[in-house]
Amino acid sequence: MIWAAAHVSDPRARFGVADAGDLPTDEANVVVSELVLNFMPDPGRMELMRHFWDAAVALDPAAADLDEGVRFPICRPGAA
Repeated sequence: MIWAAAHVSDPRARFGVADAGDLPTDEANVVVSELVLNFMPDPGRMELMRHFWDAAVALDPAAADLDEGVRFPICRPGAA
């Protein structure tokens, strides 16, 4: 959170840490937590992340070192 707050200058962006049940949920707020899907018992599928990393590696092969599919099974091709 500290890194994000220091590097995002858009005045509309705010960063905080809270329990998922305590996060603001009105129409003016958006909460994004894609990483949490890696730790859920029934997370669904991650096709978007696979397409993202495939495109990133196609543009810059060095991006393969950053591909989260290596670390999180849900990001790997064929993951359920």
